[in-house]
Amino acid sequence: MKIADSFRSLLGTRTDTKAPETGGSCCHGDEACERPSGASGPAPTQQLEVTVEKGYRPARLTARAGAPVRITFFRNETSGCSKEVVFPGLGIRRALPTGERVSIDLPPQAAGIVPFTCGMGMMKGGIEVR
Repeated sequence: MKIADSFRSLLGTRTDTKAPETGGSCCHGDEACERPSGASGPAPTQQLEVTVEKGYRPARLTARAGAPVRITFFRNETSGCSKEVVFPGLGIRRALPTGERVSIDLPPQAAGIVPFTCGMGMMKGGIEVR
């Protein structure tokens, strides 16, 4: 199964459209934020941002495999469904207070999909790790 097919299954939406250039990826396709060749030490933390308002925006994000990720959620609504975010495969559950930024640090991941949902499992999103 292709990664895009996994997203289609996870989100129930088309995935052949590109995520917005703001917040969809640390690098936004820019070669400039790749690690210099020969660099040693841990990979730099990738920064991702998601707005929570009638769903996750963007619902699909991308990250590089093998590097840690800091994903920051900003909840801009009061719906009970969106009051927390859950990363079921990682055992992470965090409250998302309205109007506050909540950052979650994720360990380096292998290639694949890292899904996240609201506490009720109705709102869905994911990080495509490449």
